[in-house]
Amino acid sequence: MAQAEKSGRPWTNVQYYAKWMKEIGCIDVVEKRYFLPVGTWSKDEKEKKIGRWHMTNYMEFISGITLKLYAALGWSDEEIQVLIARVKNELIEGKVKVYNDMIAVWGRKCPSADD
Repeated sequence: MAQAEKSGRPWTNVQYYAKWMKEIGCIDVVEKRYFLPVGTWSKDEKEKKIGRWHMTNYMEFISGITLKLYAALGWSDEEIQVLIARVKNELIEGKVKVYNDMIAVWGRKCPSADD
């Protein structure tokens, strides 16, 4: 999102995390990708369980990120709250089947900031 980039926290940087960790000397760097459903729409029982958990987190995420980004675009608080309510309602009712492509990166023996 353009607003995330303007805030100095672009969402697209995660693709570089493993590379950057290796460049600073971390070892055993691992990158794993996960596709997390939002809600219980999946036919797979394990994904339904994950989706239920992820929906809880997503509801909190939607409020925070939407307020920040849309306020920066000049939307009023009332307009943003209406949008948030509509999006949450559509997710809860299953009108929209959403999943997130999540990337987790970790490693060992990364140098500390004091090194």
